[in-house]
Amino acid sequence: MKNRTRTICLTLLVVLVLATVAAVLWPPAEQVTPEPTPSSQTEPSASQPAPTPQPSQAVQEEIQRYAKEANADGIVTETPNPYFIEQQPGYNYREPETIAYHSGLTQTTRHAMVFLPADYSEEKTYPVLYLLHGYGGSHRTWRNKAADIILQNLYYFENVPEMIVVCPNSNVNQAESVEGLTFWESVEPFDRTPDEVVDYLMPYINRHYPVKTGRENTAVAGNSMGGRNALALAYRHPELEQYRAADDSCIVTDDYLKALEEKFGEAALLAKEAGFDAVDIKSCHGYLLAELSSAYTRPGEYGGSFENRTRLLRNGILAAKACEDSSFMVTCRLGIYDGYAYPYGFGVSPESGLTPDLTEPIRLVRELHDTYGLDMVNLTMGNPYATTHVTRPFDKGKYQPDEHPFIGLDRMIHGIGTVKKAVPEMTVFASAPSYLRRYADLYSAGAIEQGLCDGMLFGRMAFADPDFANEIIRDGRINPKRVCMTCGSCGDLIRAHKPTGCVIRDPETFMPFFREFQEIKKTQPANFRG
Repeated sequence: MKNRTRTICLTLLVVLVLATVAAVLWPPAEQVTPEPTPSSQTEPSASQPAPTPQPSQAVQEEIQRYAKEANADGIVTETPNPYFIEQQPGYNYREPETIAYHSGLTQTTRHAMVFLPADYSEEKTYPVLYLLHGYGGSHRTWRNKAADIILQNLYYFENVPEMIVVCPNSNVNQAESVEGLTFWESVEPFDRTPDEVVDYLMPYINRHYPVKTGRENTAVAGNSMGGRNALALAYRHPELEQYRAADDSCIVTDDYLKALEEKFGEAALLAKEAGFDAVDIKSCHGYLLAELSSAYTRPGEYGGSFENRTRLLRNGILAAKACEDSSFMVTCRLGIYDGYAYPYGFGVSPESGLTPDLTEPIRLVRELHDTYGLDMVNLTMGNPYATTHVTRPFDKGKYQPDEHPFIGLDRMIHGIGTVKKAVPEMTVFASAPSYLRRYADLYSAGAIEQGLCDGMLFGRMAFADPDFANEIIRDGRINPKRVCMTCGSCGDLIRAHKPTGCVIRDPETFMPFFREFQEIKKTQPANFRG
């Protein structure tokens, strides 16, 4: 009886938590009885009528009755199973998925359970609820408490919008369990849950599922110790790092952006007077101009329409080009695909989650060439801080890649090639395939030969072997003993404001700076990046 009453109590908590979260995040939908979805598990007979959804008021009265009947400990000792924790005939109840992802905190493969809507489709996007279990539980806990059934019944009978629910394992240790540990020994793994969710699980979900991102589409809830961790996550990560929209206090005004336009001209003039041959205006990788390119919901002169979202970039280029002459050139590094679901990513389909849609990038490159006189662009993708695998395919280092690097290379070069072929008059340089190491030169030559780009620009490779271009000209091939290993340590040095170079190929010079960074990191939160 004790286990039965505990199950009932926890089930009620799930109902209340989910219903409350849904009510806060999403306003009540118009009260329309949904059409039943044919079930793959339970099909009604011809003589069996379709189930009649009970009205919302009945559910509220049921919950209120439970509260009145509860004893001093809040436990209901006698109650029937309400309809909302049982599968109803004639409706589709989807099996949850168990996912495996890499954790940088434990350096192991960890697991989580994902509840998907019954009619889940990758052509749609969904809000996300991160639902945390209590002490002694695991990522399977909420499945054992029928949360998957409750979610579907809330949708079918209560008009709660469809959502993706992710259940992490809060035992953030090698074993993913607290078995054999004392209570206080097991608290420490629980305390790591907020960092684990934000730094490793959330990015995985954002990359593998068509989710809506941002504060208005992301929620967290939990039971018992999970409730404690939900509060800790909210306080410790109020902005949810780069995966969550900032509050209004961080949003710059139109007046501020307007004042920046002439600054591009001033900066270009300073560069020219300092003896540089060119300036490269950066509109990619999550920086300001790239943020504005996907500011679909921003009001005012710099958001909403294509013209508004690209206004600062276009006007900045105009200001810089006032300095251009035969000895000084203005170029642009342009991100053509962010890898975030619409409406937070540029170059993605509004209808298809993370599917690339290069219509606007092609339009932008065309206008930059024809209207603004830009002769050359360097095209890239992704964000090195949030979608590392998109912009810098790799198989080693501190992050676990979410796809085979060949997938990223293919997406990158053929996306760039699509833009190049659409605007053949523009000189297009592609981002370099450092992942290919000793074969990067052959890949680059093949891409140029096939008309996918006019050239390749190398970044990390120049740290590993500053003389690699001359070596190719002199020897015909890149030096395999000097190529970049894509470990990411040079990026750590950059973010730590240390002298930057290749820790692997020139350890005598750069390893001391890297060790300094490692010592500093020991005293910082798990998500510290310099």
